[in-house]
Amino acid sequence: MAIICPKCASANLDDASYCHACQAPLKTSAPVKPLAAFAYLLGFVSAAILLNLEPYNQDVALKFHARQSIAFSVSWLGLNIVLLVFISFTPAFLSNLLEYVRGIANLVLAVVWVYLMYQALTGRQYRLPVLADWADAFGS
Repeated sequence: MAIICPKCASANLDDASYCHACQAPLKTSAPVKPLAAFAYLLGFVSAAILLNLEPYNQDVALKFHARQSIAFSVSWLGLNIVLLVFISFTPAFLSNLLEYVRGIANLVLAVVWVYLMYQALTGRQYRLPVLADWADAFGS
């Protein structure tokens, strides 16, 4: 995993102490890591709070986690809404099967959610394949 520079947003090695591009120190202060995990805790609500609080909306890593949290939680909610619509309009056998699929999907997404919080708490920026690109598009 790469450490993202909070000053210039360039990727660096895990064991780097200073950014290779701008020479800024890469070791973040301790309060930023729990706040990055907090961005995932309440989904888009906590992420929106962090994106609007003044000292925290300047940190590149924290903004990334908040934006990815918004993309992840909105996608999770959208998947549940789509599945619930299909469940309500299908026959009983198919709706039971879709309800089972929905339960498995929610279990897998809950594990991913906990993993994202763990990665944020350890200072890493795990990029979800499609959602991280959407999160980057939120910032532009």
